[in-house]
Amino acid sequence: MEHNNTQEKLLYELQVADFALHECVLYLDGHPYDRAAKEYYNKMLRKRKALEQEYEEKYGPITYYGNTSDSWQWNDGPWPWENEASMNRAKQAGRTIGNANIAMTQKERR
Repeated sequence: MEHNNTQEKLLYELQVADFALHECVLYLDGHPYDRAAKEYYNKMLRKRKALEQEYEEKYGPITYYGNTSDSWQWNDGPWPWENEASMNRAKQAGRTIGNANIAMTQKERR
């Protein structure tokens, strides 16, 4: 996957870490005494926490429980998965994405 900016790269790395953790949990469910798997799980958990911290320091909270500021900003748009192409299509259609209202034409309401 080619990344055109740091935010996308960090989000992708978070997704990779989440996938690895999920797979490791499934493996450990069947092999609870596998020391190497537990070490790998702990390693990936540390990596994921570091990536999440870096992402949130640069771009704001990525989850509702990541919001530690006095304001409630975790859901301010755009959402992490809303890439620039989606934003451009929405703008061309006269809509906004994220927290804002979406303006619909009469044809779209039917």
